[in-house]
Amino acid sequence: MARNFAVNVIRMLFMGIDWVIYNLSSWLMQVIFDLANLPGATFRDTIGDFSKKIYLILAIFMTFKVIVSLLTYLVNPDNISDKQQGAGKLIIRVLIVIVMLIVQPKVFDLMYRAQL
Repeated sequence: MARNFAVNVIRMLFMGIDWVIYNLSSWLMQVIFDLANLPGATFRDTIGDFSKKIYLILAIFMTFKVIVSLLTYLVNPDNISDKQQGAGKLIIRVLIVIVMLIVQPKVFDLMYRAQL
């Protein structure tokens, strides 16, 4: 009797988990189908607006990161000549980020055209 009750409780638990997973996957598939059925210009404009916001957030974050690093160098000037965290590494990292932010939209646009 107790064994049947335990088996039924476990069965109901897994049925609840399955129900949640099924409903989430159904909702996700509906979102994907809705996105696929959007007109091309609208979908591309939406993605373009989203990517511009991401680039803006990255630029603001990197600006604050550089400012914090410069303030750290003001507080502890010995770190400027450090090979791991010095000014040379900071300049190299800033240049890499700038190049990546400039190249990334072009690469994604090229990849988008290649798939069409």
